[in-house]
Amino acid sequence: MVGMLLQPKLAAQITLTLQNAAGQTALSLACEGGHRRVVELLLQALSQTPTPDGSNLADMIIDLADDWKRSPFACDCASKSPETVELFLGSDLFKRKVVDPNSICAYGMTPLASACRNGRWKVVQLLLDRFLSDGGPSLVNFGAVDGQDRGLLSLAARGSGPDATKTVLVLLDNRLVDRGFISPKEAHLLLDQKIREYLKNPLTAPDMGPLITRLRELGCEGLPAQTSAQ
Repeated sequence: MVGMLLQPKLAAQITLTLQNAAGQTALSLACEGGHRRVVELLLQALSQTPTPDGSNLADMIIDLADDWKRSPFACDCASKSPETVELFLGSDLFKRKVVDPNSICAYGMTPLASACRNGRWKVVQLLLDRFLSDGGPSLVNFGAVDGQDRGLLSLAARGSGPDATKTVLVLLDNRLVDRGFISPKEAHLLLDQKIREYLKNPLTAPDMGPLITRLRELGCEGLPAQTSAQ
């Protein structure tokens, strides 16, 4: 069905540029829903559909924000589908500066910060692997804070359940710690209560064992003795 809507070129241009009442394009909606195949088709169509003046349609609208100032890539990072994020990361959109990896939504969060806040640890891992090895901090601001002055660790620690813990664990990457973007001591302070709850009830609380081990590796002191779940 999506493929049909993208033919011929005039229909494709209308389909790709149309926005709903919330300012969302078809690409934004597909990214938000984590629909990999649809996102793939739309990205292909955007790169192949010319505008009346002959320019590339992708360069004009692929980073178009909705009413919450979220770009399609930002919606993608907040979704539960790392596969759709990989489509963006595997393209040349960032190198050509068509997509801004540091765009700020209405809540003051970058795409990476949004992924941290929503516990999308696989997405966070993908972003670290791409941007810390390809241009590094010059492409992504790993020290960015949201509208309430909360950094990546603080946003990740506010979540609940195992995904929040895994997200913090991903952020304790040596590449971030060594460059001063992430503080192990801050992670310990932010998660101290959750760690103690886990040690009291290891069968019901999210598993904090790997996180405790990692904090010890990074030299954090004062961690409570770890118990084993029975």
